[in-house]
Amino acid sequence: MLESPPKMHQLLLFALVAALTVATAHAQEIPGRVQVKAYVGEGYVRGSEGTYGKGAEQGGSIEFRPFSRIGFMLDVNRLNHSGSIVNPGGANEWWDIIGTAVHSSGSLVYHFSGVRFEPYVFGGAGAVRVSRTIYIKSDFIISNPSRLCLSGCEPRPIPTRFDQRTFKGTNAAAQIGGGIRVPLVWRLSFQPEFRFVQSSDIRLAHAVFALAYTH
Repeated sequence: MLESPPKMHQLLLFALVAALTVATAHAQEIPGRVQVKAYVGEGYVRGSEGTYGKGAEQGGSIEFRPFSRIGFMLDVNRLNHSGSIVNPGGANEWWDIIGTAVHSSGSLVYHFSGVRFEPYVFGGAGAVRVSRTIYIKSDFIISNPSRLCLSGCEPRPIPTRFDQRTFKGTNAAAQIGGGIRVPLVWRLSFQPEFRFVQSSDIRLAHAVFALAYTH
């Protein structure tokens, strides 16, 4: 199992400590507040060889907000992705990739309260569990069309070797993100978010739309 890049953790730790120090100095205590959120969206996955594709994402979170501007969020989401890579690492291969990435994290949230559409940013750390299957085509030969061909007559590369590889693993990951809170009715709100996740194995980018209930 590989460890997360140390530089990412150092930057994340510095940002969280700085945000907590500044924000706590200006925060006002408010009665206990809990927010439960469910969301759907789309995510994009990239690895060292290239893009691992994109796909649908579902997740949920719970945030405890003891101060007017500061909250602590626990989150878990699952991304199902698929994509293709041509000539990964310069190899004469074609990869078709199908996989999942399950990300669990804890984050510090800072709310820019006092405005109607309340923006917020967050940063934290957790773990991402990946599972992907790679279907590999290689050893291509060029197929020449028949003299009687009437359409689609260009030479075509045809693979002669087929392999399959499966990868599974869990790595530490850091994340940053942000969104806005749009009040609806009762205690409901609509919250579009962007998230970026970095681990030693992959990078994730998410765009999600959440429905949240605050108590």
